[in-house]
Amino acid sequence: MSSTIRRLVILLVFIQITACSAAYSADLAPASEATAQSAAGGLFPQASTDFGLNLLRELVDKPKNVFICPLSVHTALDMVVTGADGSTAEEMARTLAVNKDWSAVEPSFKNYLNALKSAPSKAVLARGASASLKLELANSFWGRQDMKFQPDFVQRLKNTFNASCEAVDFKNPETIKRVNSWVKAKTQGKIDSIIKKFPDRCTSVLANAAYFKGAWDQQFKKYLTRPQNFRLTETGSPVQVPMMHGDGRYPYYEDSEVQSVALPYTDSRFCMFVVLPKPGITLNQFRGLLTGEKWRKWTAVESQKVNLSLPKFKINYEVKLKPILEKLGMSSAFSDLANFNKMIIPTPEVEGVKIDEVVHKTFVDVNEEGTEAAAVTAVMMAEVASAGPEPKEMVVDRPFFCAVAYHNEEKNDKPFHSIIFAGLVTDPR
Repeated sequence: MSSTIRRLVILLVFIQITACSAAYSADLAPASEATAQSAAGGLFPQASTDFGLNLLRELVDKPKNVFICPLSVHTALDMVVTGADGSTAEEMARTLAVNKDWSAVEPSFKNYLNALKSAPSKAVLARGASASLKLELANSFWGRQDMKFQPDFVQRLKNTFNASCEAVDFKNPETIKRVNSWVKAKTQGKIDSIIKKFPDRCTSVLANAAYFKGAWDQQFKKYLTRPQNFRLTETGSPVQVPMMHGDGRYPYYEDSEVQSVALPYTDSRFCMFVVLPKPGITLNQFRGLLTGEKWRKWTAVESQKVNLSLPKFKINYEVKLKPILEKLGMSSAFSDLANFNKMIIPTPEVEGVKIDEVVHKTFVDVNEEGTEAAAVTAVMMAEVASAGPEPKEMVVDRPFFCAVAYHNEEKNDKPFHSIIFAGLVTDPR
């Protein structure tokens, strides 16, 4: 391909895409709020979960806090893959743990989002407003106003992803403000921006935003929270962190490698898993445990009495995913050999586009009352250039894994917890 190839930049929770000059071949109306959707069973939630664990294994190579939203990243890239063709589409499918053409995954994606969007059970509703849980997802597509896109691609963004589609001028400084305002609104102000500057010759931006807020079914008593030691590393000196304390019956699992406890939210379809490696398990060893197979074991919990000590924590995290996605096998999408002919209509001036960068930004706050989390993914495209057993003791006083998950109970599927947010907490301060 010639130097007229464009770059596609993916910003997690927000996706930007750039293209060459031409007129839109599909009408792009002013952006409107995307319908919040979410989870059920089938191929998509398992693929999104496995993909998220693959990402985490690459991200937790150093003792640092990491927190991502696999659902946001996967959805952002799913919007992009609908415009991919040939080997580019095949590589993206393998990296996304789908291994199939997107059309085969689309029904599962829609079912999953409809389930996440569906009303809670009667038992939950009977509790009233105090049982409310908020999960909102939104998608958007911002295309350069003189760019020529495939009508089927734009229509699919609208129909499958409920994405708002808008034509913009990326050279106008107001466009950055509009995009960041969208991010701020869709994350309830927890992430106020994702874009500082559009890449040169930017053609389009695809974005996904996710927001979650839920209260614990069993809230921690604030008066029991007190400073307690937390060991950042195996050999380092401990630091003081605010440690919450609770006791009661929790879904619990334990083996020779980890302790795992589930903290249900008032809408019991959702919970947070806290997975604590056993003493002696190093960070590098624990990285190797972050697999779909292990996740299914850790979530095979049974109700037990547990004395739980868990630190409060708040994390702001941002990462550029291009090198990791390339390492996971999605290399051609970032190269001049990228094939996104299902996204744009090639012209003599613009033969193609490619992904320039994928940016992911998240926020999470875990306290006595519950959890609040937000994420944004952006992809930008630009031109190349009781009496009974003793309670289990679980003191989370060293680095741990956590995940906000949705419990799928599809009649024809085995129970499965799909990951929405997940991360490694090494320093709760």
